[in-house]
Amino acid sequence: MPGKYTLLSADGSPMQVDLTSKHARRRQPTPTRDQERDRGLSRFVERDEKCMVFGHGLMWSGLQPAHIFSRAHMNEWNAGGYESLITDTASITSMGGASKIGSIQNMLLLSADLHRPWADHEFGVDPDDEYRITAFVGGHDNIVGRALRLDHIADPTKRPPDQLLRDHFLQGLLKHVKGAGERRWDYAQTFGAGCFDLSECAVWGTEEAKERLELELENRLFEHRAHQETSGIPRFPVGAAL
Repeated sequence: MPGKYTLLSADGSPMQVDLTSKHARRRQPTPTRDQERDRGLSRFVERDEKCMVFGHGLMWSGLQPAHIFSRAHMNEWNAGGYESLITDTASITSMGGASKIGSIQNMLLLSADLHRPWADHEFGVDPDDEYRITAFVGGHDNIVGRALRLDHIADPTKRPPDQLLRDHFLQGLLKHVKGAGERRWDYAQTFGAGCFDLSECAVWGTEEAKERLELELENRLFEHRAHQETSGIPRFPVGAAL
């Protein structure tokens, strides 16, 4: 996908193309199942049983649920009205609150090695091309051209909406294909150990780093925030002055 292209109009003449001002939403990987304490895992056992890209029936230790729309971007989710796409009949508590961003409809079951590339939008699924997988960076030859496995989901209240897959696909284009692409953030080095040293100004002294930190806190505090919401306890947004 990355490279130089000549775009032609219907009559074969070159087209003038300007870069969009839109940028990809930054996101962190979905917390691993250990961090999630396998909450709601039985729903994945019932719905998927295997990686939705490879179709492999792996041991559960080799599979990870991954969000399509990052739950750290709750404000954008609400502003976009994505809650209206979710028809999941599970309890509000199990879906992470009234926003329903934690619904199984906003998640895919992937093999563990695809979990972080999906979160970094390194590949996407095009619902308008038979759910074909497109890689936006190199190194994913083993999945390019495959189709996301959705045929087994007959229940529309459990199937991921096409609109969410389109949004994820767009984020990949904006992040990796638009212009020269965006700088890649080393999540494993900065957050992978579970803790981080904020005294390293070379890492944390940029606006991107500050946003990344807020996103990480949003991710880690999601379960606590959902509990507050469903319990009727007032909450403060991350970064709010106390």
